[in-house]
Amino acid sequence: MLKALIIQAFLLLAQVEQSFHWHWPQPPTWPQSPMWPHPPMWPHPPIWPHPPMWPRHPMLPWEWPRHRLPPLTCNGKHYSARTHLCCKDGPVLKSTTSSMCCGTDSFDPAAQICCNEKVYDKSTANSCCGGIGMSTSTHKCCEDCNISLCLSVYNVTFVRE
Repeated sequence: MLKALIIQAFLLLAQVEQSFHWHWPQPPTWPQSPMWPHPPMWPHPPIWPHPPMWPRHPMLPWEWPRHRLPPLTCNGKHYSARTHLCCKDGPVLKSTTSSMCCGTDSFDPAAQICCNEKVYDKSTANSCCGGIGMSTSTHKCCEDCNISLCLSVYNVTFVRE
């Protein structure tokens, strides 16, 4: 009877040991690092490989990644050079053809002129006179006469510059 009890105890102990999967401590294996055998879970799993943090650029705040430049500013406002021009009063939305500033507007120098911060089409005005766009085919600009004294001769209007 005692022999049967001892055998049952050993069998029960073997079952318990097998259920825990307990092993004697093993010597550590390479690599020895805090990341092995698994990364720590607090505060969050690290991103690996991690981008190099040092040396940081001395002029850039630490929040900006090294591959991004700071945003462009125009009179204290952020803008994209792809969609806007930096003009006198701030960023101005540019069209597909406009490439220059005219006051608070943008214009295309191939098809328009800028005269006293106003945009004129070259079909109606191809020159500036006194801050006004005019067509040289129908008007002439004179510097030495008063606008009230300018004469219209041979269908040409004289305008003071």
